[in-house]
Amino acid sequence: MRDFREVLYESLLFSFGKVLAEYNVFAQDTVLKEIGREIIEYLSRNDFPFSETGTLEDVSRLVEFFARNGFARVKVTEAERGSLFKWDNLYGIQAYSELQAITENPFLSCPLNACIHYIAGKHGKTLRLHSKSFNLETGVAYSQEEFVDSATEVGEGFDSLVIENRRLLNISEKHETALRKALEEVQRLASTDHLTGLKNRRQLLLLAEQEFQGARRFHRNLSAIMLDVDHFKPINDTYGHAAGDGVLKMVARCCTSTMRKVDVIGRYGGDEFVIVLPESDLHSARLAAERLGESISSKPVETNAGAVNITVSLGVATLSEEHSTLNSLLIAADSALYVAKKNGGNQVSGA
Repeated sequence: MRDFREVLYESLLFSFGKVLAEYNVFAQDTVLKEIGREIIEYLSRNDFPFSETGTLEDVSRLVEFFARNGFARVKVTEAERGSLFKWDNLYGIQAYSELQAITENPFLSCPLNACIHYIAGKHGKTLRLHSKSFNLETGVAYSQEEFVDSATEVGEGFDSLVIENRRLLNISEKHETALRKALEEVQRLASTDHLTGLKNRRQLLLLAEQEFQGARRFHRNLSAIMLDVDHFKPINDTYGHAAGDGVLKMVARCCTSTMRKVDVIGRYGGDEFVIVLPESDLHSARLAAERLGESISSKPVETNAGAVNITVSLGVATLSEEHSTLNSLLIAADSALYVAKKNGGNQVSGA
């Protein structure tokens, strides 16, 4: 199961960006309900379902749900108007504070508030916020909130709760790019090998599978190269892991600069790399593998003991009738790689 904190913050980015992008006139009541609904649905789609009973008691159950999943320790006491919430050990408190400064709206600074507002709205209620405070050092937040009838709240001062259209349009224009970049960065980190900058194994196999299925369906050529650094463990043992990391980065750079843009390149694991070449038969894939091997061997890696020459072994396999799955194609490339290493390395072997 995924981590609740990770899913919650994904839901906040997703919901906040989606709702602000869809409305031309922004009223707090509308924004909060929509964001709350989106957050709850997002959490439910990502292993943290919240089941409603259809009563106002769902608000208390929602608070317990957040607390049970580590959002914070919560203590609720009666106040002169409504209830006083004390959130102890509230994670993300800095983020909430910054979001409050951006929106000038304390309700929008906390995803739980939006969710509560959404549930309450189903029963004709809304939350009137009397006070809210953050203590960034202790991780404690206080909020005094009161359930009131939605119609009453509008009649008593809806103007104070309406976020000016122009101000929010300016905010959304200013921060839409930042939100989009944040989402793109989340996606990039989830699909990229942190050391080499290439696609990680999961993303590599996902894209390779797409290419494989397309090639089989339309009877097109497809080849795979499995690459392994020769004598990588002795390099690590002799020159240190920093030198080993330098070798992997150099190999990744050579892969990127030598191969085509359409080729799918990724770190398969350890010092192994995989390249999937669309529209390539065994002959053309072998030529590409030879160029890549020559490129890598021509670029010594600097270590604390001087420059070290690096060579690689490469196995090449191409799509044929015997390969009914991507895995079988990669196994064939791996078998060819084993032959190249068995024969002394620094060479290409074709399956």
